[in-house]
Amino acid sequence: MDPLYLIDGTLYFFRAYFGVPDVFVDRRGRAVNGVYGYLQFLLRLLVERQARYAAVAFDESLTTSFRNDFYPQYKANRARADTDIKFQIGVCQALTRRLGVLEVSHPRFEADDLMATIANRARRPVILVSRDKDLRQLLGASITLIDPASDTTWDVASFEQEYGFAPALFADYQALVGDSVDNIPGVPGIGAKTAGVLIRTFGSLEQLYRGVDEWRATGLGPKACERLAEHEAHAYLMRRLTRLNRQAEARYPTSALKLRPPAPIEMCRALETYTLDGRLRNLLERYRG
Repeated sequence: MDPLYLIDGTLYFFRAYFGVPDVFVDRRGRAVNGVYGYLQFLLRLLVERQARYAAVAFDESLTTSFRNDFYPQYKANRARADTDIKFQIGVCQALTRRLGVLEVSHPRFEADDLMATIANRARRPVILVSRDKDLRQLLGASITLIDPASDTTWDVASFEQEYGFAPALFADYQALVGDSVDNIPGVPGIGAKTAGVLIRTFGSLEQLYRGVDEWRATGLGPKACERLAEHEAHAYLMRRLTRLNRQAEARYPTSALKLRPPAPIEMCRALETYTLDGRLRNLLERYRG
């Protein structure tokens, strides 16, 4: 059965935006280096993998996620997107749709929530395309995670070999460790090594806090035990942040997941204002074919 590719559009846009020289402009002189790099990545992925089903998810806002409702500091350490970034992301979203690929975004749910929701509904194998570690919690018998840019692949076996516990417990682990990228503070004094031992020994946060009398047997010192006990409510709050929402408001017909490559004239109209080199034009023709 052909797999469904769920692509983290925001992540690969920013990779292109900061990695591609700003020599690519549209006919009005506006920089489209991020657009160029994103489009090249997307088309190469779809062409080389001979994808038939795909969707691309984008983040729409840093401040309106449902997570900001109960934890206003969430991602507060990140700079707001400037007008150039907003413009180029908008172009990427529009071109994704014009190329016949389902594009999804939502002001209340992040790209990884949308990917989690679509994966949860899928009736075919799913390949998540991202380097976002949060998506590792979705790994399962029919769900893998790849990052073509670094040539890495995660599945259940590689995850369990790395961490020693099931992917479903990754959000619990992250709640203890924290994530500085998203401004999520973990439990003070609990690092990655200790958190790994605790999750491997007890399992979920619920099981961890039911086993308080056994903490010392894991090698946890008295001060760490004290901090862990004091921050129980905090740990559960952090898990609300790290756990992906698999019931996001992503509305689309199932048929939209099937690629609908446009005819040559439609591709030209979609891209007519952009400076494209032969390499990208070749990818466009291969994609259409």
